[in-house]
Amino acid sequence: MMGGKWGAGAVALGCVVVLGACAPASTLRLRRVVLHQNGVGYFERSGELEGDELALRLAAHEVDDVLTTLTVVDPEDERAAAPSPSVAVPPPAEGEEEEGARTLTVALEERRGRELLVAYAAPTPVWRATYRVVLPEEGDEEGALLQAWAVVYNASAEDWTDVELALATSSPFSFRVDLRSRRFGARPDASGRFARGTQAGPVVSTGSRGAGRDGDGVPDADDLCPDEPEDMDAFEDQDGCPDPDNDQDRILDVDDQCPNDPETYNGVEDQDGCPDRGRVTLESSQIVILEKIYFEAGSAAIPERSGPILDAIAATLQGNPQIRRIAIEGHTAPGEARGWLTSAERAGAIRAALIERGVAAERLRARALADTQPVDQRDDEDARARNRRVEFRILERAGAERDEEEEQGPRRVAVRPGRVAGASDAASNLPRAADGATHYGVARHVDIPAGASSLVTILSRRVPGAEVLLFRPDASARGSDRHPLRAVRIENATEVDLVGGPVSLFARGAFVGEGLLEPLAAGRIAFVPFAVDGATEVEVEAEVEETPARILALSRGRLQVERTRTRTTRYRVRAGEHAPPRLFVQHARAAGYTPVDLPPETEDAGAALLVPLPLTPGRASELAVAERTAVTGSVALLAQREVDLRPYLEGSALEEGDRQRLDRVLGLRDRLVELAASEGSLQTRLADVAQRSAELRASITALRDTGARGRDTRRTLVARLEEAVAAAERLATELAEQRAERLEAEATLRELVSDWEIAPPE
Repeated sequence: MMGGKWGAGAVALGCVVVLGACAPASTLRLRRVVLHQNGVGYFERSGELEGDELALRLAAHEVDDVLTTLTVVDPEDERAAAPSPSVAVPPPAEGEEEEGARTLTVALEERRGRELLVAYAAPTPVWRATYRVVLPEEGDEEGALLQAWAVVYNASAEDWTDVELALATSSPFSFRVDLRSRRFGARPDASGRFARGTQAGPVVSTGSRGAGRDGDGVPDADDLCPDEPEDMDAFEDQDGCPDPDNDQDRILDVDDQCPNDPETYNGVEDQDGCPDRGRVTLESSQIVILEKIYFEAGSAAIPERSGPILDAIAATLQGNPQIRRIAIEGHTAPGEARGWLTSAERAGAIRAALIERGVAAERLRARALADTQPVDQRDDEDARARNRRVEFRILERAGAERDEEEEQGPRRVAVRPGRVAGASDAASNLPRAADGATHYGVARHVDIPAGASSLVTILSRRVPGAEVLLFRPDASARGSDRHPLRAVRIENATEVDLVGGPVSLFARGAFVGEGLLEPLAAGRIAFVPFAVDGATEVEVEAEVEETPARILALSRGRLQVERTRTRTTRYRVRAGEHAPPRLFVQHARAAGYTPVDLPPETEDAGAALLVPLPLTPGRASELAVAERTAVTGSVALLAQREVDLRPYLEGSALEEGDRQRLDRVLGLRDRLVELAASEGSLQTRLADVAQRSAELRASITALRDTGARGRDTRRTLVARLEEAVAAAERLATELAEQRAERLEAEATLRELVSDWEIAPPE
């Protein structure tokens, strides 16, 4: 940090340093201070020495470090270096406080009238960064305003006057030799925790009504138009103002067939002043299409029959200029191929069609939602057709902000992106990166009294930033296991690293919360949570499924196979009425798994993924994150015949000869399974017939001594026994034939498998 000022001719001067000396000595002005992030400060003094002694007034915690690092040079002296200086340090004088200011006197050798540069390092309080982020209004493309301020503390024993100050993020090695520095432990702030106000709202005075001077019967105190009489048409007759257009539909009451009901601008009789129901209706937050715009599966082409619907939508937008911006949301059916791309193409096609019909392009924003918001959960073609759709969401209405302020009370001073009060021109001196660290140079010199601190601006820049929801369960944020965090997503587009520090967030004209920023490298993105969104709910459900993939190898009758294990995590979100348009799910990566089919703009956070999900206020959305891994196993071709191997065959890259041979093996395995089942059935039936035959013989034996009375019964039983014996013989014959077939099939299978090898893929 001194290289630019200390040339090859600069030499150390022989001197004696005395601590606490009382002899008169000259001083040199402090001109430059560099504060490093680890609490080490570099101090530089220069000027013309009036005597042969230099006095340095130091705080007690600086003394040992100054004695360690003090360097005195003559920038103009080109002589060889003088011997190293000697230092004599007597103990503190009796009665001198150990923590008080100390004077260090440097005795020099005939340096009167010469230019000197004195530098040293000393411990300083760590400078701390604090940030302000002013979020843009929705639709503002200029980004968020990021301001970085630094709290700098002058812990020395002298005032800093007109000092060139630089703040560095580097942490040079420095060894502490002083144990007298003050240290305060961090502790949580509970200020205001138990305080409760007794006033729930404004308490106003009571007044009386007076007479009105315009003669309309409305007292002047309540008359918004005291010099214009109310027209008394049963519409807002209490405000004292005439109403030429009661319903504010831009059709004067004299021409309005429905003066108290606003016209519905939808391309159907838009001049009569009466609301009507056409193909399109307006609701508070969306444009409802009563007739669908249909899409074929996997297509974004708009059918010709949807032309009249687009005409009605265009007429609705042109007739309602107070609708400044709308979102065209493209949807796909669950399982539809290229879901994110197809939904984006559908929204883009509708946007282009409306622009062709005269709607200003800046009023239309296309959004892709894929299959995250199905309107029909059934799994049939009618449901899929209903889900292949577009929807229109109103993003911005004229006067919406003004109305909100009127409802909430007195007008507030809005904090918005732009020049924030208190932001000095110092921020125009942009930080620079050097030696792997960032150096923030304060553009103008600073004045900081001894023992005081100062807040200086070190950065003011517009950067990409927006308010989002972040689902990241955090033990420090109660309820975050089921409610997402409100956060600012901000990109460090400053080309230098940012140190960690608190962040104050401003949005919609007010302070919305405070977060903590971890150190953020240039070009990286951070999510800074500042509140829990209790109005938005998230449910999480996970399932694991395995499906056959392919055959890997065959050796010694065992087939090596690969299965695909898919772990699917579903995030079901019910967005609150004022939810931001995007939620990011911090999804922890499953070890050994690879994510598939991720939505566009998914961000990698190392051990986790930040997966975006578009939201619609008040609507339900679902995000499925699928991760896959390969699982291997083996199947004994001769023994494990119940395992179905044909699905593995379909995904395998085998030689044709191996494929045909394996197809024959699988056929034999299938036949053996059938034969085993048939043999079991035959054995069961044969056992039943044998049991029946035994019962018949026992009955016949019991009737042997009944004489003529039992003759007919014995004859019947004998006939049944003969039938049973014949059936048993037939079953035995069939069982023997099937056993023979099975044995032959097993022998063939063993022959096919015994010497067969399939090498594993490379």
